[in-house]
Amino acid sequence: MIEQEFGPIYEAMGASSATVAWLEKQERERSDWDMHWHLSKLGAALQNLFDTKPVPTVVPPTPRIDFVICCLKVVTSLTCSVIRNTTNNLPNITESFRQPIALLLVRLEEMVIGIEELTDTWEIQLNSELSERIGSAIRQIDPARETIMDWREALELVSD
Repeated sequence: MIEQEFGPIYEAMGASSATVAWLEKQERERSDWDMHWHLSKLGAALQNLFDTKPVPTVVPPTPRIDFVICCLKVVTSLTCSVIRNTTNNLPNITESFRQPIALLLVRLEEMVIGIEELTDTWEIQLNSELSERIGSAIRQIDPARETIMDWREALELVSD
């Protein structure tokens, strides 16, 4: 008697519970898709920095180079925050999106390193005291050397 009386209620509860679970799964997958899309968009914007024109390794002749460097540092800082937060959340991402998002994070890290190398190069060139100290250190490594090699190449020769 109770089963007949409450059977439709139990059935409705089961159906509504299953529907809520399905909607939550759809929401998670939609959210993961949105995350993938935004990370891809970020990656495309960073890649555009390198593709728009050849990025000069010598400080570009612009009166606002300090501002440009500051903007690039903000971009790298924000991107690092996105990478860190997304990496921490990776176990919660649905299986179908986990690997593609992880691959995007690796590519974003590579681009951040490229931007950091560029801003470091520019900052060293703008800082005459630091440039001279690096040049002096290179001359001490090989005092017979008449020309000073690029600082990046010199740093590669120094073992960790």
